[in-house]
Amino acid sequence: MIAINNDNDRSVPDSRMGRLRAREQQKQQKKASNKHKKTPKAGGTSGSQSPTAIKPHNKNKKSNSKKWLWIVGILVVVIVAIFFIVRRTNNASAKDNAEKIVQTSFNNDRDNITNQATSAQMIELEADAKKIQDNTAANQYSQLASLGKSAISFRERVSDLKSGNNYRTSTTGDKVSSLLQDLKDTTFKSDFSGFYNEYNKLLTNLQPKAAAVSKLHKETNKLFKNGKSGSLHSSVTSSKLNDLLDSLDKYPNFEQASKDLTRVETAVKTYRKDQDSASSSAASSAASQSASMASSQSASAALASSQASSQSASTAHSQRTSAASASSQAAASSSRASNSTASSSENSSSSKNSSSQSSASSKHESSSSSSKSSSSHSN
Repeated sequence: MIAINNDNDRSVPDSRMGRLRAREQQKQQKKASNKHKKTPKAGGTSGSQSPTAIKPHNKNKKSNSKKWLWIVGILVVVIVAIFFIVRRTNNASAKDNAEKIVQTSFNNDRDNITNQATSAQMIELEADAKKIQDNTAANQYSQLASLGKSAISFRERVSDLKSGNNYRTSTTGDKVSSLLQDLKDTTFKSDFSGFYNEYNKLLTNLQPKAAAVSKLHKETNKLFKNGKSGSLHSSVTSSKLNDLLDSLDKYPNFEQASKDLTRVETAVKTYRKDQDSASSSAASSAASQSASMASSQSASAALASSQASSQSASTAHSQRTSAASASSQAAASSSRASNSTASSSENSSSSKNSSSQSSASSKHESSSSSSKSSSSHSN
């Protein structure tokens, strides 16, 4: 060890470690001496001040630094207190706000959303859950917010199937089946059972109806030559059209079924109109044919009548000719008969004369009887 005197003897030590220890001992001795020495009074007769005396301006700096330390400490305490107060207030406010959202957006069992639930509310609930210090409550609200956001998104997809009270044209059987499968792929069945049961029932009932409407739409397109509208195929029958109309009429709340129903009704009207036109044309053709036949028959009858009248005229003429000939012959015969009668009368009178002349010579009685008998013969 190196001895160090109080007269600031700076003797050189033998080694570096010795010098370090010497300096440390000097510092400790100075501090100890400063504690016991007193500052000399002003105007004293002492020759010079002690080198360890504290100057006035150093003392003021030291007191000022202590004041600032106290001020900074107080400010830190106040800030920390304000932080905890604000945090506690925010925690209570966030919890109250989260509870209000839950009561508005979820049912009493907290397994389904209400009609008032919105995506903005779920975002707000998620933000409030992060402010809550109680981890259990924070996790519950955070889980509800996540389930609520997914449920609202799925509800909007299902709502998009309808326009007002009717299902859109895009609502097909395949689309409803896809939604039903997406519902089954979520965790709603275990974590949000009320929502799952509601929409599973809705989509399960809707799927066969949408599939039937899609099938009827395809059948309707097959009726037309161009696959949409206009002329029907020649193979389409009225019974097939009526069956299709009855089937489409079962789905009045499907826009596609209503459109197809209108198309088929228009096609039926056109079909019946064409049939009526064809029937009218056929009836008109038949009537014209009947009229033509009647006309030909009338012409034939007229011809027959003309022929009959000509034949009758010729027959009458021939009959008249024959009658005239017969009459002329009868007249000739009559003339000849009258001539023969005259000649016979003349003969009779000559015979009378001869007989009277012969009987005159005999008897008068026989002459008169002969003349009587001649007269009766002539009669």
